[in-house]
Amino acid sequence: MIGYLAIGKEFSRLERNIHTDYLSAALNAATMLEASCKFYLGENHYHQKDTLKALTEKTLKAINCNMLESSGNLIKGLSCLCAAIEIFRNKYSAAHGKSQTEQRNIANIITQAEALLYIQTSNNICQYILSKKLDK
Repeated sequence: MIGYLAIGKEFSRLERNIHTDYLSAALNAATMLEASCKFYLGENHYHQKDTLKALTEKTLKAINCNMLESSGNLIKGLSCLCAAIEIFRNKYSAAHGKSQTEQRNIANIITQAEALLYIQTSNNICQYILSKKLDK
């Protein structure tokens, strides 16, 4: 249940930040995706140092969308999206102690539209993972 609470906590932060600090909201979305993967996998099936990309690949592999003819392409596509979300989080979000000057410079490059794309993509993947967890 701890994993589920972590997901809810990040979603609440995301909702609070989405209109005032979209770079922080993007960070919250990526953290929510990470928490969803950890929740799906269970604490004995990932390493604390796993990257978001590694976590999502393990999760998508564990989900194993056998019923879809194009499941291999779907998993590859979702893995690529998750890798892009991780790069966004590490490079552009408020993660990793960015100064306010760095954040302002980033805000001049990354608009709210790009941040919303990452946030919505993260949210959709989280919903998919959580739906599959409930199906187990």
